Amino acid sequence: MCGRYTYLLTWGEIIQLYGLTGAGGCQGDGAAPTEPAEFRKRYNQAPTEVAPVARIKPGTDGKPRRELMMLRWGWGKMKNGNEWINARCEAIATSGAYAQSFRLRRCLIPASGFFEWREMPSGRKAPYWIGMKDKAPFALAGLWKELADPKTGELQD
Repeated sequence: MCGRYTYLLTWGEIIQLYGLTGAGGCQGDGAAPTEPAEFRKRYNQAPTEVAPVARIKPGTDGKPRRELMMLRWGWGKMKNGNEWINARCEAIATSGAYAQSFRLRRCLIPASGFFEWREMPSGRKAPYWIGMKDKAPFALAGLWKELADPKTGELQD
């Protein structure tokens, strides 16, 4: 995956795209969808920032339901201090870091385009934006995990 991407859809457009109807973009709870305060269109979504993610999670009745959430992009710190932001497809199913989420917690990341970096003759790298020719939205594949809050021990997404 890329290191930066864009999403130029409104919260309502994302809800419509994934067929979500309830509060916060949850499927089937009947309440009106509510846009979180931290949501805004992004031209340059960066790692460690929160972004909209469509996922399936068990509801209070135990049945799976689709929901749209704002989740933080990143998996945690690596030994060198950098953030893990991408999983390699070659080892994702067997990696100790990603295997359980690959099996149980996949998600879709709404996108309008993404950036790759091109090396210029000067040696500098320049961003190159890639998107659909007709400007249609698409999704990037993602994984999510629950983490325990270090202070309270409460599970967080």
